[in-house]
Amino acid sequence: MNRVTFLILRRMRKPLLILLACYAISILGLTLAPGVDEAGNSAQMSFFHAFYFVSYTATTIGFGEIPQSFTDAQRMWVLITIYLTVISWFYAIGSIINLMQDQSFRRAITLYAFRRKVKSLGEPFYLLCGFGDTGKNLTRSLTNQGHRVVIMDINEKDISFIALNNFLMDVPGLAGDARYPYNMVNAGLKESMCRGVLALTHDESVNLKVALTTRLLRPDLETICRAETPAFIQNMVTCGVPHILNPFTAFADHLAMALEAPAYLLLHYWLSGVTVDHLPEPLFPPRGQWLLCGFGRFGHALQKSLEEHKIETSPLDLHPVVAEGEHLEALRPAVDAEMLIQAGIMEAKGLVAGTEDDTLNLTIVLIARQLNPELFVVVRQNRRTNREMFTAIGPDLALDPSELLAREAYVVLTLPRLPEFLQLARKRSPEWINDVTSRLIGAVGEESATVWTIRIGPEESPALMEALEEGYVITLKQVSRRLQDRSRSLSCMALMLVRDDETRLLPEMDLVLEPGDELLLCGDQQAQLAIEWILADRQALSYASRGVRTRDGWLWRRLARHKKQQTEEAAALRTREQ
Repeated sequence: MNRVTFLILRRMRKPLLILLACYAISILGLTLAPGVDEAGNSAQMSFFHAFYFVSYTATTIGFGEIPQSFTDAQRMWVLITIYLTVISWFYAIGSIINLMQDQSFRRAITLYAFRRKVKSLGEPFYLLCGFGDTGKNLTRSLTNQGHRVVIMDINEKDISFIALNNFLMDVPGLAGDARYPYNMVNAGLKESMCRGVLALTHDESVNLKVALTTRLLRPDLETICRAETPAFIQNMVTCGVPHILNPFTAFADHLAMALEAPAYLLLHYWLSGVTVDHLPEPLFPPRGQWLLCGFGRFGHALQKSLEEHKIETSPLDLHPVVAEGEHLEALRPAVDAEMLIQAGIMEAKGLVAGTEDDTLNLTIVLIARQLNPELFVVVRQNRRTNREMFTAIGPDLALDPSELLAREAYVVLTLPRLPEFLQLARKRSPEWINDVTSRLIGAVGEESATVWTIRIGPEESPALMEALEEGYVITLKQVSRRLQDRSRSLSCMALMLVRDDETRLLPEMDLVLEPGDELLLCGDQQAQLAIEWILADRQALSYASRGVRTRDGWLWRRLARHKKQQTEEAAALRTREQ
């Protein structure tokens, strides 16, 4: 028995018993009241006719006196029946209305409907805990690529706004505290279709509890957690969390990329989808003195990265000093031109505005650029609602934690080979990276690139597997032909090949494909859809690889096999005759 049915039976038990008692008394009285038939003989009303009469009388429908006219005694009892049953009905209806307005009952109905929706998905999904800016970005990216997402957030208002985000797929949402395993189970943690859990809330203790719950209840699931403080990061490592996302260290690593090889950061941003419109311009952070405004976790991460590259830093702590009798909550950090001048803004080459207050960060950048227009500016954006202001101010490098985390999580879930490729590429020379970038621009153009993985196997590439089993030799170039005109190639390029645990970067398009191959490709969206169709459809593969348009289908395959068998038998017969 589910919780909704239990609540209905418990809360409606008394009204239903009263209603049943009133019906029983009314029916019994009608059967006992003396009556007469059309001939004037004494006749008692049967239980069936009494039940029928009370049923429509209690609901005030009123079909008249049946099966014959009533006596005065029967009419007197009918008067009692009317008031008795109508009052009992009003009481029962009032109880139903009160039950429908009860918050616990409404939550039970919502939970029941949510659980039914999750069970009826029928396809793999990811459980996302936390529907803030990061959750919205990640959900949009996953649903745009056809991945199902189930959301749980403690804020009921955020859950109610899921429908307003216009996702391409239906996204079930549950308002609940992820720290309680019961809520995690209700959200689908134990469902066989659950493929991963993402804990991306702003509360690191909640993320740690989600990681621990997943580790104990479903250790086979992919787990991604957000953490920023060393203690929580260490605890998550102890719990065995494979992917821990820290926006500050990730951004500091991006700054280190710009200092080491600007072309590599350009390649990283392009392939990871950080920039969605076009290929970004390369960044060249200057050497010299850097001023760090706001020396929290973000400031410490950047200081460590800058000092590793022999760049001097000057931290500027903007925390207000609490005087006697003042409350810290009533004070806000403040900055002015004199404070920045004393901190060395005139001699600085770079500026980091990294406080937790967007207004303060914008103010720092405005004042600093008035004093030193040549500054290389790095700014931290805490809320997506202020994006237009940060775009208008035009920093050289901006940190949007929600966007960065969403992109990192998306890459881990959908492109597990891309981080491996980027790590291997980072070890190569700047000339090699420049060559890769040039080849990508030539193949794809400077618009946003799409990165995807193809696997040569019976499930992912059924048409190609059948062709290989039949003895055909098919290359990567052949499956990269346009279906409208196979003389033209699709706008794509192979980034990496994984074959028998051996990794090869930038394989040639003449590569002969083999079962078990895993390829990381980059191109436009049209190329991705075309290649996936070619690998799955025999007709498309036949045209792309050999230029032959074949008839497909069960009947045509049977005829082709039969014709092939006849040809082989005839050849064997001729051989024996010779």
